[in-house]
Amino acid sequence: MFLPQCRLSSGSGKILEVDSFRLGRLGRQFTFEGIAAAQVSDAIAHWRFDEGSGTTALDSSTNNHAGTILGASYVSGRFDDALSFNGANDFVFISDAQAGGTGESGLDIGTRDWTVSAWVKTVASGMVVTKMGFVGGSNPDGWGVSVSANGTVGAVLHKSGAGTVNIFAGDGATVNDGQWHHIAVIFNRAGSMTRHVDGEPSGTQYGLSSLSGQSIDNTRQLRIGARDQTGDEVYFDGVIDDVRVYARALSVEEIAVLAGVEPPKPPIWSAPVSLVSAYGRIALGNRVHVVGLSDGNLVH
Repeated sequence: MFLPQCRLSSGSGKILEVDSFRLGRLGRQFTFEGIAAAQVSDAIAHWRFDEGSGTTALDSSTNNHAGTILGASYVSGRFDDALSFNGANDFVFISDAQAGGTGESGLDIGTRDWTVSAWVKTVASGMVVTKMGFVGGSNPDGWGVSVSANGTVGAVLHKSGAGTVNIFAGDGATVNDGQWHHIAVIFNRAGSMTRHVDGEPSGTQYGLSSLSGQSIDNTRQLRIGARDQTGDEVYFDGVIDDVRVYARALSVEEIAVLAGVEPPKPPIWSAPVSLVSAYGRIALGNRVHVVGLSDGNLVH
């Protein structure tokens, strides 16, 4: 028994892809096309905000970077629940003792490449996620991702005595329209700091060569929805969901997957393959592009 779930073209109705199918007698489930979001699974911190109640934001990675929620409230999110921040005094924090350090699971960037991503819904601005204070204040070294006052994605990387790369009110797509948007910033230490909105590169890239090889560490809290700087917190006004931190530079394709935009992948087979013969040849969880369907065969 073949039970397909298909996406059709808006014009001809031609099958463009098969999202999943079940082989009735074999009872096995296969998923097709692209890189599944679950495969971008090496985040060193991942806050889903799906707890629904309480004051603890659990970390879905294995590194126990659980956060404490101060004021932010649970609302319907991009995925299940999310946290709403009032722009005045709400934030989530993870202490430096729990989150700090430049080791494998530490949330101080050190000399590593770095990627930060989140879903945001706002008509305003503010810090989305950061581990730093005010540049020019005490112990300012660190990194941050924000929504700027003009609605574009902001980002900063700072090392005292070495330099600052700070995108504030820059160019690029705006995300302050009250709709859900996926934002991501890639800190490629030997290359550039690049911003992405809804799976696409956005705005000017800024070189990081002045900070290449510089170890960036501090004793600040990691905060979501604010900055750890008394009197200059830059509180976020809006909703945040699914915050992730990676200790590497994600590829453009991986960012697109996190944003729910899966680029087409090249075919695995050049000849028709029957459903039964496909069994065992497709790794569970992988996806392949299907460009045709004929007599129970998948045609690539």
